[in-house]
Amino acid sequence: MPESKTSPRRLQAIQRQKDALNLRIAGSSYEEIARALGYRDKSGAYQAIMSALKRTLQEPADQVRTLHLERLNRLLLACWPEATNQKNLKAIDRALKVLDQMAEIQGLKAEREGEDIGDAMAAILARFMGSDSGQDRDSRGLDNQMAGQDATPRPTELAQETQAPNQD
Repeated sequence: MPESKTSPRRLQAIQRQKDALNLRIAGSSYEEIARALGYRDKSGAYQAIMSALKRTLQEPADQVRTLHLERLNRLLLACWPEATNQKNLKAIDRALKVLDQMAEIQGLKAEREGEDIGDAMAAILARFMGSDSGQDRDSRGLDNQMAGQDATPRPTELAQETQAPNQD
């Protein structure tokens, strides 16, 4: 006969998983979590966190995703000026990789008939940056350019455009 979902042992295991997830949200490493909560090693802590994320602990999981997106946004902000103003190919590549990670976390990364969404992001970034002649800018970029404004979107604008609606 299977163990009850409300057995003391199961409830204690779920609480321990919640504690592990909260420690991870706070920035603790898997090794630190394992030591603090008595897991055999870091893989035990990792498994507990993965189990917690898969259960009904959606709110803390969303906090982890939000934290990770905030960290990625900071990284994007660091490489954005060189990628857009200097048109540094390494910085562009780095920005695309960060955008790709952000899309994956937000559930936007999907393959369609062999096309990776990263390729689509590269095309979008190239369109926003425009060619040397400026002919490839989108209409918003042209409108801003005509008004004397910078046509390059900021990373926070891109993140807001790509964020999925709140699922309440």
